[in-house]
Amino acid sequence: MVDRNHYDIVIIGAGSAGLTVAAVAGQLKYKVALIEGHKMGGDCLNYGCVPSKALLYASKQFKDFEKTFQHINDSVKFIEPHDSKERFEGFGVDVIEGYGQFLDAETLIVNGEMLTATKFVIATGSRAFIPSIEGLENINYLTNETIFSLDFKPESIVILGAGPIGVEMATAFNNMGVKTTVIHNSTGILKNDDPELSEILKQKMLKDGIEIFEDSNLLKVSKSAVGIDFDIESGGDKFVLSASHFLIATGRTPNTEKLDLDNADIKYDERGFIYTNANMQTDNKSIYALGDVAGKGLFTHLAAYHASIFIKRVLFGSFFAKVNYKGLPWTTFTSPELAQVGLTEEHAKTLYGPKVQVFSADFKENDRAVTEDAMLGKVKVILDHRGRTLGVSMLGKNAGELIQQWTSVVQNRQKPSKLLNQMYTYPTYSDINRLVASKVYKDLFLSSKTQKVSKILFKLIGKRI
Repeated sequence: MVDRNHYDIVIIGAGSAGLTVAAVAGQLKYKVALIEGHKMGGDCLNYGCVPSKALLYASKQFKDFEKTFQHINDSVKFIEPHDSKERFEGFGVDVIEGYGQFLDAETLIVNGEMLTATKFVIATGSRAFIPSIEGLENINYLTNETIFSLDFKPESIVILGAGPIGVEMATAFNNMGVKTTVIHNSTGILKNDDPELSEILKQKMLKDGIEIFEDSNLLKVSKSAVGIDFDIESGGDKFVLSASHFLIATGRTPNTEKLDLDNADIKYDERGFIYTNANMQTDNKSIYALGDVAGKGLFTHLAAYHASIFIKRVLFGSFFAKVNYKGLPWTTFTSPELAQVGLTEEHAKTLYGPKVQVFSADFKENDRAVTEDAMLGKVKVILDHRGRTLGVSMLGKNAGELIQQWTSVVQNRQKPSKLLNQMYTYPTYSDINRLVASKVYKDLFLSSKTQKVSKILFKLIGKRI
């Protein structure tokens, strides 16, 4: 007798990783259950990548609140059908609305019903981390989940946090003419990016009119005539700021506390992120954790990559499919964009010492950037002592697109010469990748030794060909 509640794969969470696994497994005719307690599409579609990038584009394009937020809604609505319950049911997936809790290592309870599976996938994502701030319970504050539901333009906004979300939102609201202030408890912005490039970006934000308080602590918030008062300590001084709105962007916390992970013998850290091996398996080898909950990087594309590892290993028996984070790219979609793949200069020197080599090119050396007045920017290529690429950092227009050319080079620790064996359309921004790669070999190419060898070869065969 077939157990109707036993599945080949039960997936908890309908975000990037969960949907990817469900789409492939469903179309391959596996018996699949997809559990989602909130919205199909997860954080990315509803509160993250899609609405935030629509906001950044439209705020710069229109500089108008109503048009900007209409564009956000239109963008989400356009993509929604791709992640819809109906589409996945069309793949043969049982989509169950509800939250799952592990009863034991082999059983999940959803809406009071017990489900078992050969493999479980935890892909429940993350949400905004809310710090402890005096008076916070007495005011209305925003997170990435509520910021896109505003129905009128703020007069002013204070943003707590200078990570990717905080910096992107500061850029967007400043574009719309909102008085924007960023409060950050350490020096600099975007701590995971190259310090030199993030400093250039910070100076651009300041020039654009965004106020940034570094090394500052938010002590207290309270209601005021303007909206909210913020008691701040910075550089030994204490003062009060006022703004109509408050956005908290102080990092993320995993959505794992409701899963009863202990019942399934799954280990996790003090924040709730699940420990996984290179196969994305938890300590319970029949249960996998993909995406944000694995704590390896909170990116939609990384979640999809994790899903691809699961698909290759579990559905196609590829024992060699293991995660490799060497070529993990990311982009902060500011103006200009800041992108990274692999190690920054600072991180590389910490790991590999003083023999690390760094080559760079400025965007003002790129003719397309000159023609479009987009000369603010720089690309840095970081190499080990053997000339292999450890990482690339890039600030500039379209940096998020341009960095992609380097991902496989960094992932496979190849030399920059890999990028020189092709033609580049002129004039394009991508030509800056050719330029910086050529700089790596400039001294060798123009050395006296190379000159001698070239002249010898010219005398021997130059006249014959």
